[in-house]
Amino acid sequence: MHKPLVSFAIPTYNRSAKLARLLKILYAQTECVAADAVEVLISDNCSTDDTRLVMDQYAPYGARLFRQTTNLDLDANLRFLYEQARGQYVWFFSDDDILLPGALRKVLDALASRSPDVLLFSFAQPPGLTRPTFDLRDDITVITDIRRIIEFVLFYYKLSIYVVSKQHKQVSPGCRVAPVNTLYDFLILALSALQRSPCPTLCILREQLASCDDEYYIIRGPPGVSASLWKVAEHPFIQEHYPDLKRMLRVRSMEEYTNFLLAIRAGVYKPHPDYLEAYQAAVRQLSFYRCIVYDTTALLKRSLDRLHLTGLCRNLLSLYRRLKAVGREGVRRRAWH
Repeated sequence: MHKPLVSFAIPTYNRSAKLARLLKILYAQTECVAADAVEVLISDNCSTDDTRLVMDQYAPYGARLFRQTTNLDLDANLRFLYEQARGQYVWFFSDDDILLPGALRKVLDALASRSPDVLLFSFAQPPGLTRPTFDLRDDITVITDIRRIIEFVLFYYKLSIYVVSKQHKQVSPGCRVAPVNTLYDFLILALSALQRSPCPTLCILREQLASCDDEYYIIRGPPGVSASLWKVAEHPFIQEHYPDLKRMLRVRSMEEYTNFLLAIRAGVYKPHPDYLEAYQAAVRQLSFYRCIVYDTTALLKRSLDRLHLTGLCRNLLSLYRRLKAVGREGVRRRAWH
């Protein structure tokens, strides 16, 4: 059987309208690529809305549909999709994110020409943000330095930007090194793909190829997720090539978690009703000591992004620097004369 180049894997749960939006955009883009280049997999995590009806509409288009009989955690659902995928690569994509025009073709072209083990691309959050996630010099950057690869993988952990190779060997269900429900199992799969490769390669596309939607500020996950990111550093690939990263990441994870809770308390993010009580309890447990010890730069950045003021602040800072430079030049000229 011919293997598609990419398995586009969508985990979904109780977001039928968003899933319908994503599938409409995705299938419009499949018309511009080879018919056998992409397979679409959808795993419904035991939804209670009309997700099933939305999925059934795309069965005639060849989508492979799976319905879990019990609600799995996101990690288990992602791993299920990975193991079911027939493609050479698995592109994970969240059901509430938006595929931007031409994204599918650009990812396929990069995979065909570069054959990386993992591919990442820039993501727009909040919607309309023009600054690329990966502000690199070239449109396509290929990285083979293992420590740099690890840094990019662990510091940019957005599900929908991950395209992971399945070419070398099937992942064993027993190779899980992060606890269940950390929501970072896609990072484990990426690191495992790199570990299996004889020459680990990461490809990064500078262009924004996907975006969040207008409800990105609603949090649909339990508290403490960002605080557990450091546990991914226990992966054997990292332990072999970057053993000191675990300690550094543990500090950073706690900083990000603290700033995240501060952002929730400030109203920058809003927990989904299913998790509201848990987040209220976590915010109450924030100590004054922790709030003043950890840098609040991330909180300020999140607040500016949420209010769509990031671009304005950047322009004002640039103007200030130019005026300052002009002032220095004027002082030098007066001193010269």
